[in-house]
This record gives sequence, structure tokens and C-alpha cells, in this order.
Amino acid sequence: MTHDPAYKLLFSKPRMVADLLRGFVPQPWVEQLDFDSLEKLNVHYVSDTLRWRESDVVWRVRFREGWLYVLLLIEFQSRVDPFMALRLWVYLGLLYQDLLAQKQVTPSSKLPPVLPLVIYNGDQAWTAPTQVAEMLETLPGLACYQPRFEYLLLDEGRLTDSELALPGNLVAALFRLENSREPADILNLLRLLIGWLKGPDYAEVNDAFLAWLKPLLVRTRFPEDQLQAIDDLYEVQTMLAERMQTWIQEWKQQGLEEGRKKGLEQGLEQGLEQGELRSLRRTLKKQLSQRFGALPERIEYQVEQAEKPQLEQWLEQILEAPSLTVLFPDT
Repeated sequence: MTHDPAYKLLFSKPRMVADLLRGFVPQPWVEQLDFDSLEKLNVHYVSDTLRWRESDVVWRVRFREGWLYVLLLIEFQSRVDPFMALRLWVYLGLLYQDLLAQKQVTPSSKLPPVLPLVIYNGDQAWTAPTQVAEMLETLPGLACYQPRFEYLLLDEGRLTDSELALPGNLVAALFRLENSREPADILNLLRLLIGWLKGPDYAEVNDAFLAWLKPLLVRTRFPEDQLQAIDDLYEVQTMLAERMQTWIQEWKQQGLEEGRKKGLEQGLEQGLEQGELRSLRRTLKKQLSQRFGALPERIEYQVEQAEKPQLEQWLEQILEAPSLTVLFPDT
């Protein structure tokens, strides 16, 4: 996967970094961070062997009496970098040298804490060591003198649906969209995203999501020329919904033409409708099971008896529903 400047644009927004820390750093001290103080630093470190890339960013956020620094690398390569731990370790040393030069130490005259974090969105699972120590040969009695450095890895493609079921979390929505290939899935997520980004405070985040979303839509058969004039996420939702209706009509027309050749026009039309219902029911039951576990028989029965409007409504509500009883109040 190639470098995507729109990704860097997204993670240049404080709200995205705040949602990243809140949703994907499983540490109790995250609740003590002052997210209103998030500040992006302009750094361009260069070492003898490693060059700071445009997709690598450093943020800082108030933590108690001082600062927590977030060293964030966004890895777009399809090939796993086996020496990522070394790269981050070098960056960390350069960052600390810079902080010392600026006299940015804690009240106890110590260096401030740093969270090294890698976001990876390649198709291949990440297999590289996350600790420097795993990369080093050692000798008996020498291990205690080896560097103890580890980074936090977020491998997008390996995150589960339950891990991404975070209502209102923009990073979770980004990761879900990244792994969506069906227009219907993209449309459902887009509707949620638009609801979360209402108001003038989110105008810049809207623009960043729009810049990132356009190449994704091109990969799902959306005409590129139609996207050039779009400058709002709501317009994307409207055009995608209209385009899906066109695709459905095209698919039905193709099916009818084949059916006429076989004298099965009516049966094929019914088959298409039933096939669409089966697909919706199958998708809904899969998402419900992944979110809430094994489904009771009564809920499976309700899903099998439901028609298209009800199925689509449940699919839209599933990400934000805290329990099955909210979705199925009669049970």
C-alpha cells in the first residue's frame, strides 16, 4: 500500500489523535490526559541511516504537571519493515536529545514520557518484532544490559469488529472504512460518520476525511470524474446512495435479460429480491454474533422474518447499540 498524504492530514487533527489514544491505548492513565492541550510538533529528524518521513508525526498532550509525547508512525508499505523497532528507537533518542536541548524536562529533572505508536494498514499481517531486544543476539549474563524498548502496534487489518465497535470514535470509523469493500458497508459507516462530525468545529476533520475517502470510492467502482466536484461528506453520501440504486437497477436489468433468454423473467426478478434479502439477513446475523456473541433462537427468527427496511435499520443501528435488548426490545 503506497503512502497516502490524506492519512497524514487526518492525523494532523487533534480530534483524531484524541480518539486514537482513547480508543486504542488500553492504559488507565489515558483518562488523565488533557486532550484540549494536544499540540502537534514540527520535527524533521535526520540520522546517519534513517530519515524522518512525511507520515511520521510527534504530538504532545498535558499529563499531570508535565507533558506526554506521542511518537506516531503511519506505515503504508505493503512489506513489513523488520527493523521498525530500531527506527523508532533512533527517533526516540533524537527526540530526547531535542527535548534536552530545549530544557524540556519534568519537575524532577527527568525526561518526559513518550508513547511510540505504529499504525500499519498493509494487507500482510505485521510480523516484525515490536521490541528492540528481540532483534539482538545476546550472551549469557548480557541480557540485562540490552536496551528495553517496545512500541505499540495497531495492525488495522487484524483488529476485530468488537475492537472497532466504538461509538463516536473517528479512528475506529476510519479503520472500518479502510477495510470495507462493499458500497453498502461504506454507505452505512458514512452515515454514522456524518452524524458524529456535525457542527463547525469539525469542518477541518470533514475535509480530511473527504480527501481520504475519494480514492477509496474510486476503488469501489465510483466514477472518479463525479468525485472531483464534491466538497462535502453529505454530498458523498447522497451520490453514493444514488449510485447504488443505479447499480442495483443495472444488476436487475442484466438478470432480466438473461432470464428472458430462458423464459424465466418473473422467477429471476423474485430470485434477485430474495437473494438481496438473504444477503442482508446473513450480514446482520454475522455482525450481531461478532458484537454480542451467540444469538438466541427468538432473535434469529425475527431476523429471518424481517423485510428489507427493518434489516437496513438494524444494520445502521448495530454499531451504536449497547446490547441486543436495545435493538430487539420485544425480546
